[in-house]
Amino acid sequence: TAYQVAIMKNQEVIRAEDALRLSEQHYRSLVEQSPDAIFVNRDNRIVYVNPAALQLFGADTPNQVLGKTPFELFHSDYHEVMRDRIHELHGGSPGTLIDEQIVRLDGTVRDVEVAALSFFDEAGQAIEVILRDVTERKRAEQALICSNEELSALNEEITAAQEEMQLNNEELLSTEKMLRESEADARAFMENQIDACAICETIYAANGEPIDIRLVGVNAALTRELGRPAAEIVGRAAFELLPELTLPWFDRFLEVGRTGEATDFEERFPALDRWYRIAAFPVRGRRIAVLFRDITERKQAEKALKESEERYRSVVENSIDAVLLTSPDGSIQSANAGACRIFGMTEEELILAGRDYVMDQSDPRLAAALEERNRTGRFRGELTYRRKDGTARTGEVATALFKDQNGAVRTTMIIRDITDRKEVEESLRDYTEQLRVSNEELQRFAYVASHDLQEPLRSIVSFSQLIDRRYRGKLDEDADEYLGYIVDGGQRMQALIKDLLRISLIETQAQPLVPTNASAVVADAVRSLEIQIQEVGAVVTVDPLPIVMADPSQLEQLFTNLIGNAIKYRQPEVPAIIRISATPQSNWWEFSIADNGIGIEPEYYNQIFEMFRRLHTKGEYEGTGIGLAIVRKIVERHGGIIWVESTPGQGSTFFFTLPVV
Repeated sequence: TAYQVAIMKNQEVIRAEDALRLSEQHYRSLVEQSPDAIFVNRDNRIVYVNPAALQLFGADTPNQVLGKTPFELFHSDYHEVMRDRIHELHGGSPGTLIDEQIVRLDGTVRDVEVAALSFFDEAGQAIEVILRDVTERKRAEQALICSNEELSALNEEITAAQEEMQLNNEELLSTEKMLRESEADARAFMENQIDACAICETIYAANGEPIDIRLVGVNAALTRELGRPAAEIVGRAAFELLPELTLPWFDRFLEVGRTGEATDFEERFPALDRWYRIAAFPVRGRRIAVLFRDITERKQAEKALKESEERYRSVVENSIDAVLLTSPDGSIQSANAGACRIFGMTEEELILAGRDYVMDQSDPRLAAALEERNRTGRFRGELTYRRKDGTARTGEVATALFKDQNGAVRTTMIIRDITDRKEVEESLRDYTEQLRVSNEELQRFAYVASHDLQEPLRSIVSFSQLIDRRYRGKLDEDADEYLGYIVDGGQRMQALIKDLLRISLIETQAQPLVPTNASAVVADAVRSLEIQIQEVGAVVTVDPLPIVMADPSQLEQLFTNLIGNAIKYRQPEVPAIIRISATPQSNWWEFSIADNGIGIEPEYYNQIFEMFRRLHTKGEYEGTGIGLAIVRKIVERHGGIIWVESTPGQGSTFFFTLPVV
């Protein structure tokens, strides 16, 4: 019988709900324990965050994040990309893994990898977002790239400096020979030198002890370095001119004069904050010729190289990811602590094993990865690696080629274990599929239930009205009141079932999206509301509207509901003014329906789109509380989003987006 069939269907629904409840409990436990940040976005608001998401956003409690829009937490540079992705996800496109940035509650910016999935539940469509903090890895990669570039540049500078030093040595030997032969030749040589030069003689005390050095000749380059004319330098003692410089070199110059052996050294001038290479030679007459060559830039380059190496070493040693230095033949030169932890091996074991051991050679992606690295110098993607115990894990791998200071080609390899994240993503996909199947079953059930309930309910209402007309006034007042309740309740139930049927038909009997003239659709909607518009004296103005991809009948229902709401929730004694317009965006149209009605408080912006959620009693305003839920479902079925902006007492504007043709 129909009754038994209904009971069997009800039992099937109960079993499906029990299975879904167990699945949801398993999923919630998985999400709560996930090391990755996960939040749920519904109606452009965050409605759930797991503990990892609170930590990532820098929040102490969920209330600091719940209710915010994702645009408040993601960096503004990515807002346009986010809008496109939301539209794609609402339209059923699969989520892709991309790099973005978030802004924590304390204002700091973090780099994240973002994956998103669209799913349906009893409240409608929502988006689940998974984020992994990759800030440290990004810094490590950037530091690695910068370090490699600096290392290559500095190696070239050092090579050039070494070649220059070799030429200098040859030049100094030639200069020494010339200076030994003739002081006159030395003076002529000095004047033609681009390096600072001076000829000095030792000053002795009465007891024969050397006490100072006198400058008896200088070239133009030295006067520029000291910032004094030759007249203020020649003939004066070195201690008198530059006591802080003379003291460290005094004994060295005396040794040159005493032994007749040249000296060559590098020293920093603190007073000038410059580095010089200094060569001193004995010349005739017990004098010394001194040459100064500015090597500050080379010293700065050496310092920068050292700092870069230290910075790179610090980043590598403290990285939570595996960092390997390898050769083209696959041998491993070094491994950081993160690599030892991820592979479960010591550095010595990794060096002995080599790259081909730790990377799964059966992974079909490996050959393509090596080919791309050799062709472009870089590779980034997912590969399978093996731990010491033989277990296979999934890693996100980034590699880059560079040349070391000896010109040998080396490869840096950074590996981050993403096995757990991949398992979570797979679980989310399974859960989304379960939700999809469950939603389809619930939609079919809602359609059958609402359709089958129409006939008996119609009989109840009809006979209740018949009894009310025939016996009103013939029974007592209580009976008349009770009959009124029955008729009113039946009519409201009919309206409720009709709205539920409309919701189920949005998906089960939807028509394909076709190019649709929005202006014509709005004109039809206004004609269907003509009686209500005339009764309240409403003024509806429509700007030029575009052609969009839509289901014409559903689009008309959308406009009918929104315009009808604007008429219903008008301010008393104030003519209702409604304006409909649309503005183009990158790849969709943004529609707006503005009114001058009673308005909505901000805390109810999301609630009004939920089924059966009413802000007013049925005595104040008629309705089932499903109209805006139908509107939202239509918009989401078209791949768009809907939201409201309002000022209580001044009016509301409903916005929704539809795809361009």
